Amino acid sequence: MRKPLRRDAVFVSLDLAGQEIRLLGDYSRDENIMSAYIGDPPRDLHSFTAAMILGLSYEEFRARFESKDEAVAAEANLARQRGKTVFFASSYGAMAPKIALGLGISEELAQTYLDALDKAFPRVVPWKEETEAFVSTHGWVPVLGGTRRHLRELILSDDKWTASKALRQASNARIQGAGGNQIRTIMGRVWDSDLFERYDLRFYWPVHDELCFSVRRDHAVPVIQALHKMMCEKFLDVLPSASSIGIGRTYGELIEIGEVADADLIEGAVRKAFGEVGEEESILV
Repeated sequence: MRKPLRRDAVFVSLDLAGQEIRLLGDYSRDENIMSAYIGDPPRDLHSFTAAMILGLSYEEFRARFESKDEAVAAEANLARQRGKTVFFASSYGAMAPKIALGLGISEELAQTYLDALDKAFPRVVPWKEETEAFVSTHGWVPVLGGTRRHLRELILSDDKWTASKALRQASNARIQGAGGNQIRTIMGRVWDSDLFERYDLRFYWPVHDELCFSVRRDHAVPVIQALHKMMCEKFLDVLPSASSIGIGRTYGELIEIGEVADADLIEGAVRKAFGEVGEEESILV
């Protein structure tokens, strides 16, 4: 696994938390997706999906999920995992047969999950249809960040399957394109900053929605706080962005400290990465 640039440095990973879901919510303006990020209080999106699948209220499902009865909690956790799988698969255009194969369930049950998903997030399907109508007329779709995804050649293909696939994937192209635009925008912010002049910092690589760095341990707090702020700067129209932080001695051994760049948490993770945290203290990290 990739190691930091120097022995007294740590490997740092910052990724955009829930990037694709936030983009979908921002594009579609679906109130239930947006409630996961700007609700009062915010709701767990995948719990909401599972509740709709099971025909429960959000509160009823969370009570089961947090139940002290291990069997009840395990069943709720399975429903949440299935809801999460269906949500992402559907976002990429997967239909009941493919979802059924992935989950090892019948196509009929997979279709009920999709129906529940449509009910849970009623603005998503109309947004996809609006995107298809737009690309059919213009041959391209607008992408958040100021770019366009051109699909005219595919849509006008003599191969009907290729043309229909391009239509279906137009909405996904908007999400993936915006995700790329966002991470490139952040990389530009980092490059234009003075962090490389002020601190012992090395940029390694982007991994989809994640940026990876090496930073000297005694520079970790100010550097990670500055990088985290850039990751969270406004990009979407309505929803906020968030970034989770991982710190470790290698890329494969990261200590996750959450989405808040708290100095004590950063320092604690650095110390833990170097094996300097005692048994009692490690509970706090």
